[in-house]
This record gives sequence, structure tokens and C-alpha cells, in this order.
Amino acid sequence: MKKSSDVSHQTSRPTAQDAVVAGGSDNNTSKPLSMADLMSAGNAPKKLYRGQEVEGTVISVSDREIILDLGTKAEGLMSKNDLPQDKRDQVKVGDNLKAFIIAPENESGQVVLTLQKELTFGTRMRNVGGKKGIDLKKWQKFFQARDQKTTVSGKVLEANKGGVVVDVDGMRGFLPTSQINLSKITGEIIGQNLKLYVIEIDINDNRLILSTRGKVDEETLAKIAKLEVGQEILGKIVSIAPFGLIVDLNGVEGIIYSQELSWTAPHKDGAGLENEFELGQEIKAKISSIDESTGRVNLSVRQMEEDPFADLVKDLQPDDVVSGLIKEVTQNEVVVQLDGVEGIVPVSKIEQGKQYIVGEKNSFTIDNIDTNKRKINLAPFLTSTKGLIYK
Repeated sequence: MKKSSDVSHQTSRPTAQDAVVAGGSDNNTSKPLSMADLMSAGNAPKKLYRGQEVEGTVISVSDREIILDLGTKAEGLMSKNDLPQDKRDQVKVGDNLKAFIIAPENESGQVVLTLQKELTFGTRMRNVGGKKGIDLKKWQKFFQARDQKTTVSGKVLEANKGGVVVDVDGMRGFLPTSQINLSKITGEIIGQNLKLYVIEIDINDNRLILSTRGKVDEETLAKIAKLEVGQEILGKIVSIAPFGLIVDLNGVEGIIYSQELSWTAPHKDGAGLENEFELGQEIKAKISSIDESTGRVNLSVRQMEEDPFADLVKDLQPDDVVSGLIKEVTQNEVVVQLDGVEGIVPVSKIEQGKQYIVGEKNSFTIDNIDTNKRKINLAPFLTSTKGLIYK
């Protein structure tokens, strides 16, 4: 058998057995393979995955493309430019070629092939070859795990509001909160070893996105079917993370994001949750949404209480002058602590050169009040040299 870049000039078509065992040929038949042929040979079609090496017989050649019979339901498609220059005019119907799968299926249902194995990793590995410090061998296992839907093992290094950072054999990956099967995690999430699915890879950006989620089992779906949005339910805290509390609802995963614990500000960043809540503690919450695809129930504590915002702003209206302490200064806004609520001064409203210092008290005018977003928009309170007040 020739190397994958060579073209062998055999004119026969492979039998059902040969199609499964790469390298065989049978000169006694030229009948095209069908699914029935494969099944009658006792071999069900094998699952194709990106990076897999396959062998096929050329059944069509055009100026730009080569079509191969892979002995599967789908035909293989290869660009003619993949062949060495001296081979492009020699390839003909009946030749056998080895290639690697770029995509198991395109829009036309064909298997996209290439002779260059490295092109099966990433988005054809564009711009990677010239970059220094990239070890492609370290990435290969993640492409294989993703394409074959197998798992890798990783250890949780740190957590933030968006999810957790995981180490997998020296490679750092990110596990978003939405992709964590929280019902399988008990206690402190940092340091836990997890079985992970690979869902996204970008070598150029050093990006590795992981998931612990598999298919939701029927038992969990049956339990979820008995729950309703708006229902108040009692659960037990099984894990505390920066993004909130993971709650066991009789075998169903529930999550209370930090901002849903209270209408007031202290919990919105998830700071100090471990000081206020304990593992095993029972907590009552209202079901805000149910996601059957992930087997997760989103919960809220604050929705069981009246929102104090409307009451706090009932006596306020646009153009009122208010005083407050500067709580936070960012590139986009200044956060002001008013009586029981926060106000926002957009940077576009701030006079050039004006500086605000955290902890200082300043006066502002109310620009508008958005009760739906629970937001008071402010503007600096300025007095001109003529004593006129303006925004």
C-alpha cells in the first residue's frame, strides 16, 4: 500500500469487507458498495470523526474536486489542490487514496477530506504554523476527545462568576457555569477532579472550553416534569461557589446565582457567600426557570420578597437634586450610593477633566428612573458662573 500522498492505479472497486479493512482490494468485482452490502457483510457503518484516517476509491474527478467512495453512506470530498502538483493530472477513477477527515459532514452530506493531517486540527490550523511556543501534540488529545465525544480528566484550579478554570495535563481550560453539572459536585469546588467533555478549541487564541454535561437521564427528567415555574421549593445547599449556591432539590440540580439571593447589593458579586451560608443548610427559593436540556432548575430567593426599589424611588423624579457617596469609578461610569439605592453617572455625562473620588460626597441631578432595570441614571449637578443650574 502506498503512502497517503501517493496514488495507486487500481481499477477495481473494493468489496464490503475491503471497505472496512483499509488496504484490501478485490479485482473480481467492480460493483459499487451500498449500505446493504456493508450490512450483509456483517459490518455496520463505522462512526466517522475529525482527524480519522480513512481510505477510499476515486469515483469522480473534476477540475477542482475528487469524490471518493469510502464504503460508508456518505461520499468523501477532497480538493484536487491537496494532491502534489505532479499527481493532479494522474489521478483517475478507480485509484485508491488515503486521507484524513476534516469534517464528518458538510452541507451536502459529504465527508470533507485532506491529505494533510495537520489541517484536521483547529480551523485548518491557519496562522498556527508560524507561531512560536505552540505544541500541537498537546492539543491533539483535545481534538480527538471532542470529535470522538470522549472525556478528559481535569482538576479545578480557581473559580469566578463565569465558571471555573481547570488544569488538564498542564493545559488550562475554562468550564463555564452553564456547562457544569452542579448536582455532581459537593463541597468546595476548588481542587475537585472532574471528567470533562471538550466543546470548543481555538489554538490561535489558546482557548479550550470544557463541559461536564452528558445526556440528562430519564429519572431526572421525570422529577423535573413535576416542578413548575413560580413554585416555592425547599432545597439543601451542596456547594458554594463565587457565582452562587448549588442546591439539591431531591436529586435535581438547582442553582441560585448570587444576584438572586437578595434585592440589596452585597450579594451581587458573590463576595462572602461562604461566610453566610453553610453546606447542608436548607434554603427556600422560588423556581424562576427550568432547563430540561441541562437538567437544571434556576432558583431565586429575592423573588419571594417585594422589590424595595419601587418604594425607595417613589418620591424621586427627573431633575431632582440628590446627594450621594461615590461608591465606584470605572472607565464607563460612576456608581453613586444614594439612600438605599444606587445611581449611575455615565461617562458621557461627565465634564472633561472632572474627577470623582471614592468615598466623597457629591450632588447630582436625576436624569431618569428605569424601574424595570432598577436603575437611576444621574447627571452631574453643575452651576454656571451666572448661577444657572444645568445638566
